[in-house]
Amino acid sequence: MAKIIQIFLILIILTLPLGQLGRIPVGLENVTIYLTDVLIPLAIFTWLIFSLAIRKKIYLPPLGTLLIIFIVFVLVSLINGTRWLSETESMISSLYLIRWVGYLSLYFISWDLAKNYPSLTRYFPQLLLLTGLAVAILGFIQVILVPDFSEMAAREGWDPHQGRLLSTFFDPNFVGGFLVLAFILGVSYLLSVSDRRKKFLLSFAGILMFSAIVLTFSRSTLLSFIVGVSLIGLLKSRKILATATVVFLIATLFIPRLQERLMGAFSLDATAKARLESWERAAQVLGDNPILGIGYNSYRYAQDRHGFFEYSDLTFGGHSGAGTDSSLLLVLVTTGIVGFLVYLLLMTGLLKLAWEMKKHPLGLTLFIGTISLIIHSQFVNSLFYPQIIIWFWILAGLTIAKK
Repeated sequence: MAKIIQIFLILIILTLPLGQLGRIPVGLENVTIYLTDVLIPLAIFTWLIFSLAIRKKIYLPPLGTLLIIFIVFVLVSLINGTRWLSETESMISSLYLIRWVGYLSLYFISWDLAKNYPSLTRYFPQLLLLTGLAVAILGFIQVILVPDFSEMAAREGWDPHQGRLLSTFFDPNFVGGFLVLAFILGVSYLLSVSDRRKKFLLSFAGILMFSAIVLTFSRSTLLSFIVGVSLIGLLKSRKILATATVVFLIATLFIPRLQERLMGAFSLDATAKARLESWERAAQVLGDNPILGIGYNSYRYAQDRHGFFEYSDLTFGGHSGAGTDSSLLLVLVTTGIVGFLVYLLLMTGLLKLAWEMKKHPLGLTLFIGTISLIIHSQFVNSLFYPQIIIWFWILAGLTIAKK
């Protein structure tokens, strides 16, 4: 049965590059599911049957208890927040909570499989790297075939990006965050292998993903990329840092759009103003219940109660209406101060474990990737983006199992 769990995890990883192409409408307002939302429950069910009926024991990984405590706080905050919600809104928020718990369960499952059956997860890091490479290649195809997303914006509610790499995520910021994680994984393994063929393949994959990262023209992505590469340089290789710096400067010199985006980081342009407004709105919503929060995934409805949406906006903020431009701020608003402190303990514990394993490519990836992702998530809600969080928690499970 362990092999069946392995197959489900492989399928979950391989469906990540589908991105928004894997969305399935279910008929409820603002509710869709991904193919992973079908595969993950099957993986959980199989794992529970295997653990309880066959092994007669469930193994909990490090930080497992803290994760369970955080999930309990999230549930309490949602129950408390239902006083502001209708029955339909409460049901939709609960569905998203179930989905999120499913994502976190991948940490338990991947850790268990890697710890007790390491041969079954031997090639999982390569699969995670391949998803980043696939997303990058699909992004190049999108830039060529669909460089202008204005029509999609008018029809489906996406942002009207033009001339930017969106890949199958339909958003340059989220796809950029995903690619940075995969790039860090590739470089971490590049620094640990001696075989020339493997070095060539990893270098080629890194060049492709770096090119895709640049073409997102996402400032949050570029910042997390710079932080990630700088940490790799400080901890492992000055050569990588020097090479990346030179290549990045050359790209900046010859790509005017990149110059424009970087200069915009030092001025309060429309994007920056919108981000500040998003943070201000979150601060106002936090006042509803600062201790327990308003309830996980009920932020869209809280914004509606506060009158933040236009009267004509029947989609309640579209695809971005359920979150704010800061994942940590969203945790604070939805789970309150108590839940926020538990979440900080969780992420701190994860960084501590990763630091202790920094000599292993997976440990280095988890440590640097977590820091880069947290920085990235302060400008977009990337800590709760499905494809990113699935990739991240599977990586965490595989990494901690090596300890």
